[in-house]
Amino acid sequence: EAERRREAEQTRILAERQIQETEIDREQAVRSRKVEAEREVRIKEIEQQQVTEIANQTKSIAIAAKSEQQSQAEARANLALAEAVSAQQNVETTRQTAEADRAKQVG
Repeated sequence: EAERRREAEQTRILAERQIQETEIDREQAVRSRKVEAEREVRIKEIEQQQVTEIANQTKSIAIAAKSEQQSQAEARANLALAEAVSAQQNVETTRQTAEADRAKQVG
């Protein structure tokens, strides 16, 4: 009788241990899946941040290039204006010189 009780107790203990080990394995699997899912979410977030950053950099580069083009166009316009003013001044100086020469000849 005592031997059978001891064997029954050992069988019960082994069964409980197997149940506990199965539960531990299940919990570890759940934790592993959760960690993997969180890792995948983080990877997607990082990839999205990179895409956004690249888009912002591309936009900044385009804006800088457009600004450079505008600066060059303004510089060309300013140069053309300066040349026109200089030409106008030369015409005016030539006219004044011619008038002064005529006045000397007449006078």
